[in-house]
Amino acid sequence: MKIIMMGLNNAGKTSIAKNVFENKTFKELKNLSPTQFIETRQYNYRQMINVNIFDCGGQTQFLQAYKTDEFRAKVFKKVDVMIWVVDSSDKQKIKKSITEFTKCYIPLQENSPDAKVYFFIHKNDTKKVEPKDLRKMVKDFVTPKIKIHYYTTSIKNNSAKIKMKRLLDDLMEESVGERLISLQNLLQKLNKRIKGSVSILFNSEFGIEITSFFEKYLDMEKAEFLEYISLKFIEPPFLDPLLREFKKQGFLNKERADFSVYRIGEDSICIVNLHKDVSLFTISTLDSLARIEKGIERYKPEILSILKLV
Repeated sequence: MKIIMMGLNNAGKTSIAKNVFENKTFKELKNLSPTQFIETRQYNYRQMINVNIFDCGGQTQFLQAYKTDEFRAKVFKKVDVMIWVVDSSDKQKIKKSITEFTKCYIPLQENSPDAKVYFFIHKNDTKKVEPKDLRKMVKDFVTPKIKIHYYTTSIKNNSAKIKMKRLLDDLMEESVGERLISLQNLLQKLNKRIKGSVSILFNSEFGIEITSFFEKYLDMEKAEFLEYISLKFIEPPFLDPLLREFKKQGFLNKERADFSVYRIGEDSICIVNLHKDVSLFTISTLDSLARIEKGIERYKPEILSILKLV
């Protein structure tokens, strides 16, 4: 899947990509250098689909270069998604940003007529521009024939990650939806077998969720919050000091580097490396570590098979 992220300089394009795909926090992203021309990065989203991000610098000379014969095809050919990022905290640049979008849409339409177009009304936590007002401004500049999907986003309040994941999930549903459902069914069976309440598969490198299953029903707001907190908790930079302390106190199994567990009351919290790229976080009420491990081993081959890692 090819996604081009465009917009004026300092709109937040690189920050959004690194927040979503690399789990970088707002603090870690505060001092990024401006993107020079085009930076391409490949990510394996949910360990199921390759996403090629074309992060296009927003300086005037770059925006002009993208539309030249030399770079037109490289940027706009075979695009699945264009995300145009508007810095809603900078009122002075909004009209210019919309004008630049109309110019970039022409080569996009010529080279990738089926590409989906999204406007990210970014840094929306500042509330300097209401989303409805910006949408009206876009409609005043852009022909109604262009179908645009609007999302309000912010890294500060985590909405950028939530909205981008929702966008990607919708796009990939047709191709990998059945595989995700199969994984969720396996996690449900695992929970039943080990008396688990939560099971989350996540990318080992960045601590980003692949899929999960919660025994308790959660409404959307709570599910998004719990997902975010859980992932930050199991992300390696946050997890390592915690594991060291629990090992020091004798709570964790020191013999198994790929299977860490500690107890909180009647619950066993387990973090298991299923593969170099995939780990499992689960909470079980079983008092037998051997039974928990046996249950996980029971479903591990099927999980890795669905993820095409065997």
